[in-house]
Amino acid sequence: MKKGSERRGSNRRHDRLTFVFHYLQRHVKLETIDLSLDGAMLESPIVFPSGTLMVLEYFGGQPGDQGIRLLARVMRVTRSYRGYSSSCGLGVNWLRAYTLGPRAHLHEFLIESLGYPESVMDGCVTTSAGLTSVTLHSVETAPSPAAAEDRSKEAGLKMSRFGTMQKGRFRLDLPVTYSMGNMHYRGNVVSVGSSGVGLVSQGSLPFATAKVVVRFPLGDAHDSPKVLLFTEVEMVAEPSSPGGAGAFSARIYGIDELDAPGGFKAFLKQASAKMSVWP
Repeated sequence: MKKGSERRGSNRRHDRLTFVFHYLQRHVKLETIDLSLDGAMLESPIVFPSGTLMVLEYFGGQPGDQGIRLLARVMRVTRSYRGYSSSCGLGVNWLRAYTLGPRAHLHEFLIESLGYPESVMDGCVTTSAGLTSVTLHSVETAPSPAAAEDRSKEAGLKMSRFGTMQKGRFRLDLPVTYSMGNMHYRGNVVSVGSSGVGLVSQGSLPFATAKVVVRFPLGDAHDSPKVLLFTEVEMVAEPSSPGGAGAFSARIYGIDELDAPGGFKAFLKQASAKMSVWP
């Protein structure tokens, strides 16, 4: 492996590092697509909205290695890396690095693997419990007013486009669960038609072209029969601020009506008499 001093001439590198991310009951492996001093682009099977904080764990393989942990913030999400619908690109910024192992392991990781200069360790601190940490970027650093305004405008434009794509679909607000791979999330269907659906969610959002299965209830009652809508995401509107709600519009390419044959068609027929339509 090249020394950090030999690699710092270029801000972006294509080294492949593997991190472990603990999500619910899963241990998810994320690989770097490229690296810089500011952060990395990660290949991920799970999509997280911009603003999400995540802890990534790296093990270097030394005997008794306690691992290095990196606190990172998701800054942007791209469509599937290499065209695979089962993965996406997460652009993250490094915020803080820490370890319960020897200080030398943290030093080696930051200098050799991430390419930081030796001076990065000047702010390194070790607690009485043996936790060694160094701040890479301040978590509290707020975006400039201009950057925040640009993000807000971009989010507004995407939400406007989302609304345009719902045109002609029935307007509703129906709680549902949706699945990406073997992960399940909650959201609200805000539009539905024979060709597609629109959902709003504060959970993890899919990316364009992702396959999403929506468990759609044919009524408001808890025990209403449900159908499975097999969809492909057309566009995603990320939240304008961390913790906010995002939305996505998806095309229906298949339906499994389970124990309610003809149920979805009947639901749409009833909706035409009861529900308003997106303008």
